[in-house]
Amino acid sequence: EAGRRHTTGITWPNVVRILLGGATDTPGSPGTSRRSGRSDSRDSRDGSVDDSPEREQEDGSSLGGGPDRSRRGGRSRVVVLTTFRVADRAHGGQLRSYHLYGNLARHVDVEVLSLTDGGTAGSVELRPGLVETAVPISDAQRRAAEAMTLEVGLPVSDLTAGSHIHLTPTYLHQLRDAGRVADAVILAEPYLLPALDQAGIDLPVVYDAFNVEVDLKAAVLPPGPSGASVLARVEEVEVAATRRAAAITACSAEDAWRLASLGDRPPADAVVVANGTDCTALVPPDPAVRAARAQRWLDRYRQAGGRATSVEALAVFFGSWHPPNLDAARRLIDLAPEVPEVLFLLGGRHGEAFATEVTPPNVVLAGLVSDRERDALLATAHVALNPMTFGSGTNLKVLEYLAAGIPVVSTAFGVRGLDVTSGEHLLVGEVDQLGGAIRSVLADPDAAHARASAGRARVEAAYDWPRLGDRLAEVVGGILAR
Repeated sequence: EAGRRHTTGITWPNVVRILLGGATDTPGSPGTSRRSGRSDSRDSRDGSVDDSPEREQEDGSSLGGGPDRSRRGGRSRVVVLTTFRVADRAHGGQLRSYHLYGNLARHVDVEVLSLTDGGTAGSVELRPGLVETAVPISDAQRRAAEAMTLEVGLPVSDLTAGSHIHLTPTYLHQLRDAGRVADAVILAEPYLLPALDQAGIDLPVVYDAFNVEVDLKAAVLPPGPSGASVLARVEEVEVAATRRAAAITACSAEDAWRLASLGDRPPADAVVVANGTDCTALVPPDPAVRAARAQRWLDRYRQAGGRATSVEALAVFFGSWHPPNLDAARRLIDLAPEVPEVLFLLGGRHGEAFATEVTPPNVVLAGLVSDRERDALLATAHVALNPMTFGSGTNLKVLEYLAAGIPVVSTAFGVRGLDVTSGEHLLVGEVDQLGGAIRSVLADPDAAHARASAGRARVEAAYDWPRLGDRLAEVVGGILAR
């Protein structure tokens, strides 16, 4: 800790100040690296009074050297408001933001202003034209979110992100500064809408809805007065976002219709900008190569002392800690004993919810996996699973599965909003039919490969991120023209 504090002043902005003959920042002040692809700032919030978020932010000063908000070549500028760090790319919202807004940046300059739960403050260029400025929430705002979470019994930090944003004045300062040179705002989810009013931002807004939040929360909030109170507040902010927005974008036609109706707007005011995937990042292997990799993986699993010694096939499921994913994982754990010849590998933080349980021997809770590990598994496993039964929006994981060229088995709900057909691109069944569908994939690998190839072609044609970025650019360009 002492070493970290001692080196806090070693930042790129300080190097520039020295070159220009100025004094360096005092120890404890954060610096910023924009062009190196990572942040070189030091988060100096070590618990001392001088380094606390409130003290650091009380004068409303910008973070370190701050992002470069000058206009480039007359391009329009858009500022995006998120309640999470986009650079992490761990869950669906982060992936959508990184890829969709990164491809939007081919048309306009984009700055993501993210309210983060800790981590390093500062700005970093994620892709050409896409900069993220991260602002950690203050201790006061974190305490408010924790108090409401304890009261309700579920995390509600997304809701308090906007309702208590006054407790993190640095975010409002950064928003005002970004708003002075921006032409439009994109709300990634509705929760930071109150920040626009508190910062005095009067720009056209695109509400980019990842889900219909009121419907999603209604499915997971506990019954009783506390849950009902939170749901009412979610509905209030989402309805306000649908009415304030100059345009609404949604992940599916069903969500678009629902959001338009929430705001008492004509259906044409909400357009579909679907979830997508990066087809260039995944190259499907030849079926023989996939089979050899799967056999080698299972052999290594047995050699390493895996609990299931007679498994013949590998099935994978990936998901973050999110109520619909927890429910899907539970269904796979319950299904596993019915298909003992299949090893079910569950990757992602959702596995932590079952870490203290005794699971069937043919279930592996792999925990958090890196992008590289996930891609390797998608090029190895015999089948990818998506047993979702509730939620909102569309499932990014299905598109990633299809782009990887792996045979897919899903519930009908798991492919909601996607233009894919059971029997042509994948197999779809009810929860109690998933075991039979998995066995169908394994029994006829040629037919499974044909479906996987058709699924990959479908994703390339309709769900590649550059195409979707172009679609969002049309929406943004339309409101700017008006």
